[in-house]
Amino acid sequence: MSEPPAKKMRLGFENFAAPLKVTVGGSEKQDFYINKEKICLESDFFKAACKKEWSSGRDNVVDLEDDPDVFAIFLVWLTTGSISAAESLVDIPELPKVPGSKQPPTDTEPTPGETRRQLAVKLQQYRMRFFQLLECYYLGDSLQAENFRNYIMDRTVGLLKSRNKFRNMSFEAGEKFTIWNTTPKTTFKT
Repeated sequence: MSEPPAKKMRLGFENFAAPLKVTVGGSEKQDFYINKEKICLESDFFKAACKKEWSSGRDNVVDLEDDPDVFAIFLVWLTTGSISAAESLVDIPELPKVPGSKQPPTDTEPTPGETRRQLAVKLQQYRMRFFQLLECYYLGDSLQAENFRNYIMDRTVGLLKSRNKFRNMSFEAGEKFTIWNTTPKTTFKT
């Protein structure tokens, strides 16, 4: 059994001297600073970009056109192993079952004490988190960060299961289409 990449890494003084600067965004750019070795262990893109053959490897500066909020979520995962502490992560509410009922409520009927507007806001937050997780997955794909992609896919499946469990809802057509057309082909999709 092989060890995780972090356990294989041998660190010396130079590992803590100059961090890698990653400038992220289109017109609104945000600078991030991260340990080069750590990010290269999880991203084949950064591993290649940080080679001395490239100016980004010599200058310790990498430019990305991605969304800074999504990249920040990646860095939170990179440093903590979880995205739950990410400030920009969309909060999602708990969707409770109707008390005393064996059937979960439908997606169009509010629970007792809940207005239709409150229900609509909760469901919109789930949708926003779903699409935010997809953006994280796309970032992981472009950064060639397989462990991050797998982590995000697990969170996406968990989100959809929890929503479906509490609200008796299935995937929406747009969600199915987005997942099917934007994730890599696997034996499950053929």
